[in-house]
Amino acid sequence: MRSYEERSIGASDEAGNAQACAFIELRPVNGSAEHYGVGIDGNIITAPIKALVSGVNRNASAL
Repeated sequence: MRSYEERSIGASDEAGNAQACAFIELRPVNGSAEHYGVGIDGNIITAPIKALVSGVNRNASAL
């Protein structure tokens, strides 16, 4: 993993409807091109997991 960032999106006045958006940049060990993943979820733990899966899937489809 080269970089990771997580932000809140859709915040409301009640602070109950916000979602987490995670961005991840992956670089394979063999030095091939970077792949990016994005995950959005209401849970700050689940959003980065979705981003990781998204990035890995992009890497697999590029092979």
